[in-house]
Amino acid sequence: MGQSLLLPGPAETLCQLLRLLASGGFWARVAFTALRVLSGLALGCCAGALLALLAARSGAARTLLAVPVQLLKAAPVASFIILALLWVRSRWLTLLISVVMALPILYTALLEGLLQADRQLLEMARVFRLRPWAAVRAVWLPQLLPYAAQAFRLALGLCWKSGVAAEIIALPQGSIGEAFYAAKLTFATGELFAWTAAVLLLSALCERLLLALLGAAVRRVCGAPLAAPAPAEGRKGVGAP
Repeated sequence: MGQSLLLPGPAETLCQLLRLLASGGFWARVAFTALRVLSGLALGCCAGALLALLAARSGAARTLLAVPVQLLKAAPVASFIILALLWVRSRWLTLLISVVMALPILYTALLEGLLQADRQLLEMARVFRLRPWAAVRAVWLPQLLPYAAQAFRLALGLCWKSGVAAEIIALPQGSIGEAFYAAKLTFATGELFAWTAAVLLLSALCERLLLALLGAAVRRVCGAPLAAPAPAEGRKGVGAP
């Protein structure tokens, strides 16, 4: 009993997880947290992309954004969660933390992609006088999307971890974090491990699903699958389109 309390075995954790999956409350909590995590991820990605475009076009904007972005990347998540509770209600804290986690990652990755764009391809697009959308589709998207996909994968995992951590501190009713805290109070270690496994599975499932959707969109727009970012050596930075 003591060993099970401190470190439940795989069989007990699996049984607890199956029990959770069979309960209606589990799916309600998953929907509550997933909606806020994914919404925050989407908002953070959009904001990071817009700021990266602005920074690539303007050196002054890049200099002004460098310090705030670095602060967002370096600030302890727990301290930011506690401060954020002064600004928003607990039920929206997960969304705000997810935005804060995703924004600097997408900003940094897309800014690097914009600055490392292939000059020869850009010159070719100018020589052939491609229309703006044709240039974006043929030149910019194939170069930027690999950076975006890698950053998106990292941001998604961080949003899930930080979002659930925010819920454990803020305890919004009906959230996964509230279930974690309740399991801790009652020393239900098996249930705690089961919820941990559930979050890991949800994060992996969201990553596979969203990256599959992104890959399908890339194939439809660009006519080619996602590729890894090209090395920066030998490339000259250029401005955004």
